[in-house]
Amino acid sequence: MNEEMKSAVSRGDIRYLLETVYGDQPDSRKCAVEAIAGVGGGAAVKALLGVARDRARLKPELRLHALEFMGTICDKFEYLSLLDEFIAGDNRKVVRGARRMFRQADPVDLPRRLAEKGCLDHQAVSTYGRYREAGAVALLEGFIEERIAARDVLTTPHWGRVYIAVRALGKIERSEASGTLRNMERWLMERTGRGAGFLQSERAGKLKKAVESSLESVEKE
Repeated sequence: MNEEMKSAVSRGDIRYLLETVYGDQPDSRKCAVEAIAGVGGGAAVKALLGVARDRARLKPELRLHALEFMGTICDKFEYLSLLDEFIAGDNRKVVRGARRMFRQADPVDLPRRLAEKGCLDHQAVSTYGRYREAGAVALLEGFIEERIAARDVLTTPHWGRVYIAVRALGKIERSEASGTLRNMERWLMERTGRGAGFLQSERAGKLKKAVESSLESVEKE
């Protein structure tokens, strides 16, 4: 942080620091973000939030830097509330970064929030299984049933997520998932007998094992 920024921090000159964030010296931008956090207070939080929200003019790395330093001047409740805006529906890099920050602050609540937002990307589905998020069961079932109905379970865009969704249901261990897993089991049995190519046969085999394992978990007494 140069002397001009230090002076701006001491006098609380957030406007000057924001001008630096948007200025023509890229090397100074992250320092300016940190300086805004150094000012502290509600005005600094508002400024950093504005930087984090600016998809049009700022790169994801700088937006994430603003989110990270926002956490140094907010209490936990406020920080999680602000991060919630960025854990879905944004640039992929920003989403992943925001989720990482959220998980560091409160790993327990992240899966619930993702489920409430209807997130079904690969990372979210893995998170539901890892943390055994019961609130995601209906969401995962709906996704699997849609893919069965569309008959595209084994296609490249979907099979990986279907696989981890099936495994997630097994980890969550809720009996209501049995029906969907049985539907998947029947679909795979029908599919196996139709002369599928090598790649689809290999995928079907892996998925069949995952279904069997998950059924053992959700149907155990």
